[in-house]
Amino acid sequence: MTQIATRSNNSSSVTQAILLMLAATLLSAVFSAGSKALVTEYSTTQILFFRCAFALLFVSAFARIRGWNVSLDTPNRAAHMVRGTLNILSLVLYVWPMAYLPLADVVALSFTQPLFATALAIVVLGERVTVHIWLAVVLGFCGMLTILRPGLQDGEFWMQSAVVLGSLLWAISIVLTRRLTHTESNTTIVFYFLLTGAMFTGVALPFHWTTPSLGDLIALAGIGLAAACTQFLMADAFRRAPASVVSPFFYATLIWTTAIGYLVWGEVPDVYVLIGSAMLLMSGIYVAVVATPNIVK
Repeated sequence: MTQIATRSNNSSSVTQAILLMLAATLLSAVFSAGSKALVTEYSTTQILFFRCAFALLFVSAFARIRGWNVSLDTPNRAAHMVRGTLNILSLVLYVWPMAYLPLADVVALSFTQPLFATALAIVVLGERVTVHIWLAVVLGFCGMLTILRPGLQDGEFWMQSAVVLGSLLWAISIVLTRRLTHTESNTTIVFYFLLTGAMFTGVALPFHWTTPSLGDLIALAGIGLAAACTQFLMADAFRRAPASVVSPFFYATLIWTTAIGYLVWGEVPDVYVLIGSAMLLMSGIYVAVVATPNIVK
């Protein structure tokens, strides 16, 4: 009876983790769609300032309610600032191209981030290299090239390249995060990222300011709330089930954004984006399900 109950509890925990991850990806898609809707009226700087500032308020309130100890007194302040700077630059290179590219294209190209993170983990962190990992990286790289189609559409290529560069910067920040997690709490890491983002965009805000209407202000606040909730939902999902089980469901983001892009803007991904996205999805899922268990940590 005890064994049956344990299996039932494990199954329930995994189901909850998957549902939490799916909810997180939906909110992530909402953030992306909201950013695309606003980027034609407001600067990327202004959107990201509100994203970081409102998210910081929501995270602070939630941490206070939960009784979490948040301390900004750390010997790793410089590392936090570098990580936060990389993250905000990555977000600029993610949001800015949305004014010129279909939403699904931007999200699909952002999925190159795990490929860069894997390569950097091998080089910087000395993680073990397996044939499975290299196969996944090569497949993902081919998927990225399929979407980019270098030389075939010069008008969009540079915007697409900006998204890929942003993914590389985000991957570098992940390597820094891996190091920081040895001495810092998740809450402190999140706080420093949001604080750094709000500071940097806040300094530039007067030069890119457009007074928002009440409706747009609510939308900007909603973007911050969606970003904050996404972080908490993902963290809770990974707490309830192994990363190898939960990670593949992150790619549901592409499903949500493709659906939103079609329903709101009438965007239909072309065959190259569909094929490249499928290759990126297969690469990410392969890393999570097959390659990851073969890495000795």
